[in-house]
Amino acid sequence: ALALYTKRKPNNHGKNEIMMPKLYEAIEMAVASGVPNSMLADVLTNLGWPRALVNQAVDTWLENSGRKTIKTDFKTWLKKYQKRARPAIAIVVVISLVQAGVMLLKPWPTKIMADSAFNTIPAPGPLEPYTGKPELIALTAIMSIVLFIIGAAIKCFSDFLLLRIGFWLNRSIKAESFRHILHLPLYHQQRLAKGDYVYRQNVVTNSLSDLVLGTTASIISSIVMIIGVVLIMLSFNKMLTLVSVVLMPLLYLTMRLIGPHMGVYAKQLTEINSNTASAINEAVDNAETVQAFTLESKQLLKVDTLWMAGYKATTVSYTHLRAHETDSYLVCRLLLE
Repeated sequence: ALALYTKRKPNNHGKNEIMMPKLYEAIEMAVASGVPNSMLADVLTNLGWPRALVNQAVDTWLENSGRKTIKTDFKTWLKKYQKRARPAIAIVVVISLVQAGVMLLKPWPTKIMADSAFNTIPAPGPLEPYTGKPELIALTAIMSIVLFIIGAAIKCFSDFLLLRIGFWLNRSIKAESFRHILHLPLYHQQRLAKGDYVYRQNVVTNSLSDLVLGTTASIISSIVMIIGVVLIMLSFNKMLTLVSVVLMPLLYLTMRLIGPHMGVYAKQLTEINSNTASAINEAVDNAETVQAFTLESKQLLKVDTLWMAGYKATTVSYTHLRAHETDSYLVCRLLLE
């Protein structure tokens, strides 16, 4: 039917405005007959339609019908997930600030007990009448227990919520990655080992939640925390605050010096893990060939070499990480001092 229809098209093409409606009808007939979208232009060209006009009409028809596959670059693809991650970042920052507030309150009952129960400094607020009395010890102990329970409850709730946020962030990118792998041409699938695809799908796709929960939100929470601590310290002692602020550029300088080295080792570790998974998967899938040519020792040596390289990269990265890592309770101790 499509061939008979195209034979009735005028020999003199005339203007594009006259041919376009007929060409759109031919496209719809071709789609109805089962021609794939990727082959529409070739089929219509073989039937005698001008290629330039066919390409323009097919693109317009696919776009208007919502069937056009839009290929985006990496930046555009990344912005899509960046927009999805913004609410998660806001939630993680709020949770971190609440946990930081509870953490800053935990030392205060002990401070009130030391200053007002065992000393003569008046207790703050409604506790002032109990200054120097045994009742203040009981009240501060109850306050410590209440803060401990509140902190544990918030920690449990935040862990559950962060688990859901991480799964939500990873699910979409895992589905898109898996769909992309399944639609790859056969010649492309043979370029990489199966283990590499499995590693990318199971491990690398977790990077979005790691970036949101472990890096971006942590940096924002730390900045807000530092600003809050500096404001509180200004109300206590301005000179001590100035001394503490002078040390902050040194922390930034340390991060600038150590951060690039950690990035290099992290990249090496990712590549090593990918190669290890690929080598093991290939050896297992081709076990008959390995046994036939007695390559067991060679394959084991290859994987063992990758294991040792991964161990060395992990130890170096771990050492650099712990070199500039600080305890979270250090802020509380500095605040009390």
